[in-house]
Order: sequence, then structure tokens, then C-alpha cells
Amino acid sequence: MTINNSDYIQAFGVESQLHLNKTTSSYLALVYSIVLTFSCFCFVFISTKLSPKFIILTDLTLMTISNLLLIYFSDERVEMTFFAIVLLAIGMSSIYPSLYSYMKQRIQVNNNVGALIVFCSGFISIIYLLLEGKYIEKYSLTFPLINLVSLIIMIALFCILIVFEMFYNSRQRRQLRIKKSLDQDHFVQDAYKNSHIQYM
Repeated sequence: MTINNSDYIQAFGVESQLHLNKTTSSYLALVYSIVLTFSCFCFVFISTKLSPKFIILTDLTLMTISNLLLIYFSDERVEMTFFAIVLLAIGMSSIYPSLYSYMKQRIQVNNNVGALIVFCSGFISIIYLLLEGKYIEKYSLTFPLINLVSLIIMIALFCILIVFEMFYNSRQRRQLRIKKSLDQDHFVQDAYKNSHIQYM
């Protein structure tokens, strides 16, 4: 999505019903780049205070809202288009590092895992480029719609991951309680045997 947004924001502005000229569309892309860069800098400090899960949920919410705004208002008001692009940049700024941080807390992110993530990202970006390069001139809303479909998939997968994690943690706690209970029973039995031997 990062590659997609950087490459096609200007084309989206030109091909939308607003028919922005190339200069205004360039400003649209410039605003996106500036906000994205500044938000990445702010994220360096924000990430020390908030959990990766909360940041990911916030980013997904912001990106969903921004793409919905682009779908419903980009044909009517330039101001709403710029506002949506700003929200999109803020949401995009921390989603990638937050996902890495979230995974690192749960699995070992080594070279193989990192390479797999980069490969998958690159492969999906090819699909983005093929679809948008083919359809954006005919249908400008291809840009936010592809983003929105991607976000729906991401939200669904993230919810499944959270539910699975909750189930796994619940199971681990239950097994830990059983283990503690068994250990206590063994302790009581051993104490009884020792006291009985001493009494004999």
C-alpha cells in the first residue's frame, strides 16, 4: 500500500471527477510525502508509550476512514481530498514498523522471516501496479477501492490473529493452573508420606 499510494496519488487527483491539474495533484502527492515523513519521525517517540497492537488498530482505523472519504468526497471537494490524504499518510506512517514489532513479541523475526515478508510485500505490490495502471484512467476510484479491499483483508486477518492469541493465552493459563494444582497435590502427598514415616 505504501508503494501504491506514493505512485498513484497524483494520477488519482488528475483522473478524479475534480479533474485537478498536474500542479495541484503534485501538491497532493507532496502533502502525502511530507505528512508521512513527519509522522514517521513522531512515531519514534510514540512507539515507546503505546503498544504495537493499539498502534496497528489506530492505523487501520485511520486508513479505512481516509479511503472512505476519498470514495465519497473526492469527486466533490478538494479540501476533503487533501484531508483524506493527510489521514492516509498518518495511518501509513507506522503500520509497517508496528507489524514488525507486534510479530517480534510473538515469534523470532530472523533473516528468513524478514525476507519472506519483503518478498510477499513485493509480490503484492506487483498486483497493485498491474490493476491500478490498467484501470485508474478509466475509473479513478480504483485507487481508494483497492486500498479499502486490502484494509478489509488486513482487519479480518488481524482480528483472527487476536482471537487466536486470546484462545492460546487462555489455554496456556488453564494448563498452568492444572500444573500448579498437580504440583500442590504432589507436595501434599509427599508431605503426608514424610510425616507418616517419621511417625512410624
